[in-house]
Amino acid sequence: MKRPRWPAGSASDLKGWNEVINRESWQALQGLALDLLGVVVALAVIMVGSVLWRIAVVRYVTDAGRRRLLLTARSVVITVAIALVLIFHFTSEMAALVRPRSALPRRASPSRSRM
Repeated sequence: MKRPRWPAGSASDLKGWNEVINRESWQALQGLALDLLGVVVALAVIMVGSVLWRIAVVRYVTDAGRRRLLLTARSVVITVAIALVLIFHFTSEMAALVRPRSALPRRASPSRSRM
């Protein structure tokens, strides 16, 4: 049984394609890691601010009612800030997947002069 003969350049083509795929995969992983690092840094800044807020309230506010109010406000603000960071991150990722409106083909609008 004879083996099929491959064109002379096919092995080098496959090697080239493999290198391109490996390079693009590595670049995609680097981009993902950079995005993840940005989200982690933003969340870390929010958490540090939360700890500093708590320390300041416990140290400088003596009235129990005001202290409770400020710590409750802290919880709400931190929750909203974390939610906004995550929402903006994932919506920007989703926006990259959606074609821009300008790339869609335009429909011919009906003429109003026919009325």
